[in-house]
Formats: sequence, structure tokens, C-alpha cells
Amino acid sequence: MTSTYRPTYRSTLRSTRVPARVLVEGLRPGTLVQHGNLAMLPLLGPDRPGPDYLRLSEALEQDLATVTEVSEAGQVPNLAVRNDADRPILALDGEELKGAKQNRILNLSLLLPPHSTTVVPVSCVEQGRWDYETRNFGASGEMLFARAKADKLKAVSESMRSQGSRTSNQGEVWDHVARKLERLGATSSTSAMQKAFSSRSRSLRDHEQALKPVAGQRGAAFFIDAELAGIETLDRAASWTALAGTISRSYALDAVETESRDTPPPREADVIALLEALAAAEADVYPSVGLGEDWRVENECVVAAGLMIDAVPLHVAAFRPHHRDRQHFTDPDRMIFRNRIE
Repeated sequence: MTSTYRPTYRSTLRSTRVPARVLVEGLRPGTLVQHGNLAMLPLLGPDRPGPDYLRLSEALEQDLATVTEVSEAGQVPNLAVRNDADRPILALDGEELKGAKQNRILNLSLLLPPHSTTVVPVSCVEQGRWDYETRNFGASGEMLFARAKADKLKAVSESMRSQGSRTSNQGEVWDHVARKLERLGATSSTSAMQKAFSSRSRSLRDHEQALKPVAGQRGAAFFIDAELAGIETLDRAASWTALAGTISRSYALDAVETESRDTPPPREADVIALLEALAAAEADVYPSVGLGEDWRVENECVVAAGLMIDAVPLHVAAFRPHHRDRQHFTDPDRMIFRNRIE
């Protein structure tokens, strides 16, 4: 029997506050790897496996999931995901789905129950099309590029807090895509984000090959032009290995804009300090769409989101706020964790 899950909105969306330390427990930095102006600091640690899940792209490839418009007419901010598998499906914040009336990206990370249909919140990354290309969506293999993802994450958190919804600032997402296409000199008749990726496919593959996962890696911090661009972690090394290419390309698409620039070496201290800030913060905990809980952190030091189930963080994304004070993040006296977050 298939059940239907829909997002909880407005007055029924409530949060509690809890220490956020569990989001980064057990992590330690590995050895920095650099390719051009993009660098990756692996984050190592023991697996903290949650349920036995399928990845969204994996489920779609095996015909165990179907993603469609919510109706024949469609709704820009929502899609329907049917999970026909006996296992839940993990879908990551920013993953792109292509086809149907326009390409979309997920607004948050989700664990979709087995044998269910879930209405999921999304944003459009193809402004100039609203007609059926295909009936169903497929996985593009790409993810919203990091600078746009950080702003979208913050907008969704604000929407949850102030409106009880899980919507992004759609205009801001479109602006990000339009500016990306312009900066890369990529032309798309429908202003599709996919064109940005395809226009730099060779360079993105080179970055992906250079930043391959290492043993025990279940996350990474990424630097662009020596500036900390973001941190992503998963619950187990096998999941990171499977998704590392998609995640690294989402950062590489920002890096290729300035790839010829000489850059100083990145500072590991910046990563330790951002992890410390996240560990010291409090998270607002909301019911997730599907299974688990959606944890949100936003203060003057860090903006982050984590999908949690049974006290296990399945996916965490963390960024510096735009108004950051760099000294606050790089003062060695504040780095109480130094070599590991535990």
C-alpha cells in the first residue's frame, strides 16, 4: 500500500532548540588536496550509518522511484516523488531533477519513506520553459552550485521560521543562475542551470578527478581562491564516495569563474573554526518532509542545515554567513577542537 506525505505548513510547523554538536561529532581533517584554485580538505571519521537507504539517483536508475509534476498543470514549488522500493530514499539539498515542465532542485535534504508518495519542496533552475519535455523527471547528476546553495539554504530556513513553509526565494535562485550563465559566457534559451555545467564539462571533470575521495572520508570542506566556500558531510563513507563527484562539481562550477587566478594556500584553521562554531551553536529542529528531522542553524558565525534520523546526521551542509568577520573564524585561541570534532 502506498501512502502520501505532504509538507506541513504554517501554523502546524513548530520547532524546538537543541545543541547542534551532534551534527559534526567524530570528524577530523585529512590531507588537503588542491586543483587550480579549488581545494578540498577531506573530513574523516567513522561511519554513523542511519537506515539502509537508496540514493535518489540510484532509485531513479533502477526504476524504483518516479518523480513527476504534482498535477497535469504543475506547481513550480512542488514535485511528487513516488518511492516503490522497500527502503527509504535519500535525496540531497540542491540535487537537480531534469525534465517535465522545467528543471528543479530540491530545497532541502529528504529521507523518503518506502512505498510512499511524497510532495517535496523545490526551486526552479530553468526560468524560460513551462511545457512538458518528458512526463517524468530524471536525475541530472548535478547539484546547485555552492554560492547559490548557501543563499537558498538561508532563505528556506527563514521561510520555515517565519512562514511555516519550506520555500526558497525563487527570484534569487533565478538571479544566481542568470548571473552564472553570464559570467561563464554560456547561452541557454530557457536560462537552464544545466547549460552552465555543460559549458565547462571538461574543466569540471578535471576537478572531480583531482578531488577523488580517500579512505574513511565522509565529508569535505571546499575552498575557492583560498576562501572557505562550504562544508558538506554524509553519514557514511560509501555514500560520500558515490556522491563526491556531484558535490565537488557544485563547488568547481564556482571555482572555474576565476580558475586562472593565483591563490595563496587555504587555511585549515578556517575549517576547524567553522566546525567549532557549528558544534557550539543551537539548532532549530523541525519535522522533516518524510522521515527524520530537519535541523537549522543560523547565527553570526555559521549557516547550516542537517537531516537527522535517530540522532544520526545523514547530510549536513554548512556555510559562512555573508557578513562574516574573518578574524572570528581564524583566531587559533578559539579552536578548542583543533584536530577533531568529538
